[in-house]
Amino acid sequence: FRQQDNLQSSNIHKINFISIVSNYTMASKESFLPLATDESADLEVPMYSPEVPPTEFGMSSVQSNNATTPVTGEQHLYCNYCCDTRRAVLVVNVVSIVINLVVLLVVNVGFNFIINHPDEVEQDMTEEEKANLEQALHSGYLEMVEAMTDAFLVLSIAMHGCGIYGALKFKKWAVATAGSAYAISFILHLMGGSFFNVILAGALGYPHYFFMKEMNEGIMSDYNYHNVAHCCGGK
Repeated sequence: FRQQDNLQSSNIHKINFISIVSNYTMASKESFLPLATDESADLEVPMYSPEVPPTEFGMSSVQSNNATTPVTGEQHLYCNYCCDTRRAVLVVNVVSIVINLVVLLVVNVGFNFIINHPDEVEQDMTEEEKANLEQALHSGYLEMVEAMTDAFLVLSIAMHGCGIYGALKFKKWAVATAGSAYAISFILHLMGGSFFNVILAGALGYPHYFFMKEMNEGIMSDYNYHNVAHCCGGK
């Protein structure tokens, strides 16, 4: 009987111990974290909190706000006041595409009218101008000029489209492609003596340089853009 009593007492103690451990485990709301070891001391393990969902970049909003990116320069705002260079690149390329589309439409309408209605165009011309127009029509010079103008405008639209893509996706090659379009326009207008267009090409083209510079310096990236975004002087 004494051995049987000891066995029953031992079973009771085991049952009580298991019950206490089970109640503590079920009642605890704290996350289980593994103990640090010497091998893991130097490792940077990303922390995840189930109460804060991760963002599209794989970090929670709290963690992304605390994330830092090493930088080697200062941020530049368009015209030293307006928006950040990424938004500036987006806006100037959209404006340039709209302008080129309008010019493309006007050029095609104008050349087609001249080619199809030469008599109406020649009404207010001198004899010399009429002779030159007739020669251009018969030699196909106007069609060639129209085709070259269309090709230049379409290429320009494609390059500005690369600028929009580069600004959205932080692609340096695409931003450089759009910047090249403004550089070519700057040189052509400078050679032609159109100083207003020279100033316009420079004003629209220079944010591409600073945007690429800030990407190289780590100021501007898809991971920290929310920390440096500016619009009209404010975030």
